[in-house]
Amino acid sequence: EILFTKNGAKIFDHNGTLFATATPENGVYRLDTHSDVIQRSFLLNEDDSLWHRRLGHLNSKGIDMLKNNSTGINRDYKMSSTCEVCLIGKQCRKTFNSSGKRASHLLDLVHSDACGPMETPSFGGNRYILTLLDDHSRYIFVYLLKEKNQVAQCLEEFRASVERQIERKIKILRTDNGTEYCNTTVTNNFKTHGIVHQKSTRYTPQQNGRAERAQRSLVEKARSMLADAGLDKRFWAEAVMTSAYLMNRSPARALEGKTPYELWHGTQPDLSNLHIFGCEAWAHIPKELRRKWDGKAEKQ
Repeated sequence: EILFTKNGAKIFDHNGTLFATATPENGVYRLDTHSDVIQRSFLLNEDDSLWHRRLGHLNSKGIDMLKNNSTGINRDYKMSSTCEVCLIGKQCRKTFNSSGKRASHLLDLVHSDACGPMETPSFGGNRYILTLLDDHSRYIFVYLLKEKNQVAQCLEEFRASVERQIERKIKILRTDNGTEYCNTTVTNNFKTHGIVHQKSTRYTPQQNGRAERAQRSLVEKARSMLADAGLDKRFWAEAVMTSAYLMNRSPARALEGKTPYELWHGTQPDLSNLHIFGCEAWAHIPKELRRKWDGKAEKQ
């Protein structure tokens, strides 16, 4: 609604709240872009999208659930408009079919998938992504690889790490039929540690659907964050690791709104330290590396 007066015009939103003001100038009304009213409206719009961006473009329903299953989110969230970055980074066609009933305990079933080679190597020279997803908690683990033949080594590192963390053994590891999984080294390793290797039929990725979906979500979130930050594609590795960090702290429908982090660690995640991926940061300079009158921080 617009109300015209002798001094100008006032613009109200659908709730009757003053949204902006305008001043008559040479027969037309000029929007007062520097007024306190319109600056406040801009800030509100920024706040509405802030947590969406901090959480790697998580959907509004997910953020609503996360408020009750985490600490650090101190405001009511309301998505005010469609996010163009999400349209760029997450557009897809058809989802994969469900992979069956959820496992009863941690490490009863682990899904794995490998992705690559990437057209653009990361700054660290990596070209592949290896993901491992715990079926019970939906907790995702990510390894960045320079070569696909590193998969066997990463699988053994993963096994040793998670089994020590939670004092449980991996029972089943489900993968596709790729040669990175179906080779003598991996097979002997699984036999040594009593791990059952379930393999999908060749050219049928839907049979490993849970790993495929996790991989897709990981890459979509990373792509959205790269687009939002306007960063070079060589930062894809940093975006992927951030994506995994955020996915583990975001609610999942299969977990009834809880986060993978809570099921894996036994405590709710603290999100108070989150910032938007790619934002400017100030790094402290140790006194050993600066002179008397040098600045104590530098912009990164």
